[in-house]
Amino acid sequence: MFPSTFRVPVAPSLASTLAEYDLVMDGHTWAEPEVTRVRKVLRAAGAALVHRLADRLALDGCVVAALPSELSDDLLHRAAAGVVAAAGTPFCPIGGGRALWLDGTGQTGLDDGPTRDLGIELPDVTAPPDYASLLRLGPGPAGGGQVVVADLRSAAVLLANEDRDVLRRPVFGKDRSGHVRGVGGPMLPFPVLEDGPPGMSWIRWSGTLPTTATRGTARHSNASPRCWGSPRGG
Repeated sequence: MFPSTFRVPVAPSLASTLAEYDLVMDGHTWAEPEVTRVRKVLRAAGAALVHRLADRLALDGCVVAALPSELSDDLLHRAAAGVVAAAGTPFCPIGGGRALWLDGTGQTGLDDGPTRDLGIELPDVTAPPDYASLLRLGPGPAGGGQVVVADLRSAAVLLANEDRDVLRRPVFGKDRSGHVRGVGGPMLPFPVLEDGPPGMSWIRWSGTLPTTATRGTARHSNASPRCWGSPRGG
């Protein structure tokens, strides 16, 4: 459950229009001609939505785009891709599933139980995506619960110098499963903190202990310093 301040509703008429565009792929990326057509719609009928999404991302680094519940799962896949296209070119770094979206719960770890580790997407690559998106089509298999959204950059500012020194060491790891695409090369082990301007440090948190990757110690998480959530309905 996200606080209501994160929620940005997508008008049914706009969602239906976005759902008219096919998820034609160019490799692992949504084909540019389709993305261009979708952005024309967003600049016209969806301009207000784009501004609200941008405002929430700038303020909180996270937004929940609430899609209308009356759309079928197939149409929701398309409409959600259209919403994500407001932030960049949608792509899927992990093989499997349908076009931009992974199917089921087995590939994402969402059936692991009532609690899951806090982490970010793909911390162990040289070019992680700017945003991560999760499309929720129904209640969680564990019955739902609370979603923790952490502003990791703000948290990093509060760290003591000795803690920052520890997190700068390239000794952290994550058990990567399968081949990933469009995110640069592997980075194992990696530092949690990569220093930048104040408040802009890149953070690679995977929820694992400060040691190189050990099989079975990490689970997939859709929590991210900057993430999109696209639930059906409210």
